[in-house]
Amino acid sequence: MRKLLTLILLASLPLSAQLLWRGARTMKQGSLIGMVGIYYKDLSQAYDWTNDEWKDLTDTYLEYGANLMVGYGILDNLELLVHLPVLMKDYEVQGSSLSSSGIGDLFPKIRFMALPASKGMPIFFTLVAAARFPTGDKDASPPLGDGTIDFGGGFLLMTKKFSNFKFHLKGGYWYNGKTDADVDLGDLVIGIGKIDYHAAPGVMPFLNLTGKYLFAKKDSAGNEVTHSEKQRFEVIPGLVWKPIKGLSIRPKVKLPIPTPSLNKGGKLYTFMPGLDVWYVFKP
Repeated sequence: MRKLLTLILLASLPLSAQLLWRGARTMKQGSLIGMVGIYYKDLSQAYDWTNDEWKDLTDTYLEYGANLMVGYGILDNLELLVHLPVLMKDYEVQGSSLSSSGIGDLFPKIRFMALPASKGMPIFFTLVAAARFPTGDKDASPPLGDGTIDFGGGFLLMTKKFSNFKFHLKGGYWYNGKTDADVDLGDLVIGIGKIDYHAAPGVMPFLNLTGKYLFAKKDSAGNEVTHSEKQRFEVIPGLVWKPIKGLSIRPKVKLPIPTPSLNKGGKLYTFMPGLDVWYVFKP
């Protein structure tokens, strides 16, 4: 049962930060956006709660993914976006080979820019609400979804450009539903700080610091599952390149801080490369 819960949890975590994707500024009314984000992840370490340290895994957990997103500007300050992951997983666990591929859990969200920047107020402030539906196969091995209906909400704050810099602050909360076995997978808190540097026209390096805390799971009787909570802090350097109007290309790499005081619980990768490409069609 513990092994199954671990696999289900691994299926749901990659989508968590997408709640806060993109800056606080919304698209113009009638605009369309299409985006694909690809990534590679190799979980190589497991947390040892007894000795409070990370240890190398003998099992293999490989995952390749493409996160698809489409969106539409309903008003100048209101937009609807839908995420759909496409996943391929190859695990080698205790001598058994596990492989699955297909779509993950569908994830629509709506963003409302409550405060546009102006001369007297140099910040954008946006609210976001989301839901996640169990379109991924929870019975696949490894699972492609967790079989729960989840709800999320958060905020995004972004400054106007100061000299060549922009600053972002984001926060969010996921309420994770219960599985068919009445297991509570634990809610998730997310915080993000980010700095953009406009180095040249169409070229913007950035540095992102992301923190996540996943609360402990609870069994069907409501009892916490010991050592099922997880804490993550990641540094994400990257670059946004805009070769033509409307097109953005963003290579990046996630680097977890592998210290027990900042990262603990579950399994961890050494690094996680990714590439996001999106195009905005303006009316």
